[in-house]
Amino acid sequence: MIDEYDAVTAYHYRAYRPPLHGRILAECIENKGKYPKGLDIGSGTGHSSLALTPYCNMVAGVEPSLVMRQKALKHAQVEYFDYDKNRLPFDDATFDLITLAGSLYYGKSQRLLDEIVRVGTKDGSVILYDFELLLDEALHELDLKNLGESSYNHQEDFSGLSEQKLSQIRAGSNEMEVNMGANDLAHILLSIKTFYLYLVDLHRKERLHEKIASLLRPIVGREGFTTKAQTYYKVYRIVK
Repeated sequence: MIDEYDAVTAYHYRAYRPPLHGRILAECIENKGKYPKGLDIGSGTGHSSLALTPYCNMVAGVEPSLVMRQKALKHAQVEYFDYDKNRLPFDDATFDLITLAGSLYYGKSQRLLDEIVRVGTKDGSVILYDFELLLDEALHELDLKNLGESSYNHQEDFSGLSEQKLSQIRAGSNEMEVNMGANDLAHILLSIKTFYLYLVDLHRKERLHEKIASLLRPIVGREGFTTKAQTYYKVYRIVK
């Protein structure tokens, strides 16, 4: 996961992510009061960790990329930790709620699953979730449409691994609308490495975000750019 991101990507991730994490979690988490401790694996710049704060008294965000942790959003309930892909830096049975927001694809392994079970409490919840923004109009406007298909899987789950200590409770998929301004949309596109490198070649690095936002304004308008996002989630219970 570390090689996938650099300081530029971290900057754009921190600047804007679609406000979907909380909306997806609201579909996944039963209203039983706050969990004592939550864990967000692959926390990036912290948007997914902050989304857990309404549900947990304390949240630990684990992220192997140093530049992502350095850019992570601060919150009184959230603390960020490194992860060396060997052992999560926590005691057994620490967390009642564990989430992976679009991060399992990068770190999927039996070792990670075993660690999730180890640090999770008996009957604790594990939630996998992700979303896919449908940005065809913006991609066409910037001539990004033909840069090739990504192998990324938005519906990555634990299939293919030994899931004996997990029980799937439910799964779902939904379509949500997102409205964003030109600046936000430019941050989204520039956070994708393939797009960023292509746009740097065309427009140079200097004031790149400003240039791309200006190019996007014809399709954004005063009311903002409204698009759809396809969301996915799976909820598991830890069996010990």
